[in-house]
Amino acid sequence: MTTEPARELSLIEMATMLLRHRRTLIVTPALVLGLAIVGLATRGHRYAAESVVRPKVAEQAANRLAGVAAQFGLSLPGTPLGDPVRFTAELAKSRDLLRDVSRTEYRFATPAGDSLAGDLAALLGIRGATPAETERGAIGRLASLIEVTTNRDAGLVRLRVVTPWPELSVLLNRRILGLVDTANQVRMQSQAGAERRFVEKRMEEARQELEQAEQAQERFLQQNRQYASSPQLVLEFGRLQRRVDLRQQLYVTLALAHEQARVEEVRDTPQLIIIDQPEGSARRAGSRVKDALMWALIGTVLGVMLAVLQEVLRHQRAQDPEGYAELRRLALGWRPGRQAGEAG
Repeated sequence: MTTEPARELSLIEMATMLLRHRRTLIVTPALVLGLAIVGLATRGHRYAAESVVRPKVAEQAANRLAGVAAQFGLSLPGTPLGDPVRFTAELAKSRDLLRDVSRTEYRFATPAGDSLAGDLAALLGIRGATPAETERGAIGRLASLIEVTTNRDAGLVRLRVVTPWPELSVLLNRRILGLVDTANQVRMQSQAGAERRFVEKRMEEARQELEQAEQAQERFLQQNRQYASSPQLVLEFGRLQRRVDLRQQLYVTLALAHEQARVEEVRDTPQLIIIDQPEGSARRAGSRVKDALMWALIGTVLGVMLAVLQEVLRHQRAQDPEGYAELRRLALGWRPGRQAGEAG
């Protein structure tokens, strides 16, 4: 059995095919556009509030301590891993943070002058069979309302929140920034606490090593009061002196690192540098004209696909009329109750 090679359709054939199904090409985009207009009108206006922040690179102290630890082949606990910009972006979208945001009570004035108050589920009209389902719905809705983008080269994180009210968008944006900053503070304090505990342990060891080196040098001087006349004893004293100097330098470095870690452990300064504040940034999001044009384009594409499908079915019917008739009979004549009766 040989198959005919596929040939390309000419522009005239394509135009003829589309005009043959012009009803589909007109009705489908009109239906999609009508549904979109109804949806856009029901949804109402939406407002976006944006902010831009830069996470503080607070790892310098940890890097200094890591360098000290590396001299002894040790790994410093709490040494930060990863990118602070990416960490901040992921934190802003984390489920626990979104849960706290959704549970917060907000109070604001609408553009119409009304005053609204409540948590996110109440404000957005989210209802569930149980409080847990309501909360999950609020978290899911909130996740769809926020957008987080990063600029790795500049070290910036951009947060965009879109809601039906400009003030709510600003409040949610500010709330997310506050929770991210608090989480970063807790993270840095926890890291500094781990560093302080490590340095305390190593500083005690360094103090003991320094005392041992000084005692060894003291015994040498007691036993060799006139060591300057002996080249061998001079070399021995120099070796002991270098050991004392090294242990003393290490102890001083660890003591400074310990003080730095103690300061970082109680530091409560903001960990986010706010480049653009969310306040005053609320603007109407999107354009109904652009949205309508987009849906009209989608409807047109869908109409073309349906026209092509109808044309394919027409060719199949011409090539295999018996098979097409059987398919139509099965598709139109199938009934669940009828099938059950026949099986009985």
